[in-house]
Amino acid sequence: MKRKLLSIALTLSILGTAITGCGKASAAGGSESGVKKIVVGAVSTADKFGTVEEDGTFDGYEVALLKAVDEKLEDYEFDIQPSDFNNILIGLDTGKIDLGTHMFEYNDERAEKYYFANQGYINFSTNFIIPVDSENTTWESLVGKIFGGISETDNSSLIVKKYNEEHPDKALELDYYGSIGTEAVLQSLIEGRWDAIPGIWWVADQYNEEYGNGKDIVKKGDTIGTSLAYYLYPKNEDHEKLRDDVDKALEELRADGTMKSLSEQYFGFDITPEENVTPQ
Repeated sequence: MKRKLLSIALTLSILGTAITGCGKASAAGGSESGVKKIVVGAVSTADKFGTVEEDGTFDGYEVALLKAVDEKLEDYEFDIQPSDFNNILIGLDTGKIDLGTHMFEYNDERAEKYYFANQGYINFSTNFIIPVDSENTTWESLVGKIFGGISETDNSSLIVKKYNEEHPDKALELDYYGSIGTEAVLQSLIEGRWDAIPGIWWVADQYNEEYGNGKDIVKKGDTIGTSLAYYLYPKNEDHEKLRDDVDKALEELRADGTMKSLSEQYFGFDITPEENVTPQ
């Protein structure tokens, strides 16, 4: 495997070190120079979005965009730490993370706990990703089959849960895989632990290129849902101002073409929203 994915333990260790090192230099406190240091929990287990390379380099679209946002905000200094889906949410819950980014889509449950950015930065649809030789490409064909979701609060899992509630005679079984690396997820899918997993519309081609050893191993099925991705913040006054300041920077980066340029650099095509859509 080309990339070294962080384990949960390592993620917690790195995050804990960052938190300890920042102390009062967070969004709530700030530093003696007046520049507020912001602990950012960023995705580290998704190819092209954010990964830790074998040499320790942390890179990807999410990371590059955060650095571009940081450049525009003179009053803040971002400490961008590699993390995973669940630990970012834990960090937000405990106040150890000031800003979380992991392609978070809007849902009402999250909106009760966190501030959502008012600027979306990724425009995507989520689809079923299935083994290449599977015929279960549609909602109907997956009745009674097992859907591998990231977590109970992941947006695609919530969509499937809602579908199950509305179609109890056509329900899919849900099984959550949590914070494991992409290679392990794909292996479990192909070996039959799950019949389908969620994936952004372009990711099947990416998985085949990265992990197929010259052949297709997965393909795209029905669309689960369409949405934008947003940054998340703890719900308090300090982080409301941080959100508003970051929103302004994101809008500028979308308007001046930086988002598009970074999208094309990391993906080969543009994933930038055509216009801002406030989460709802």
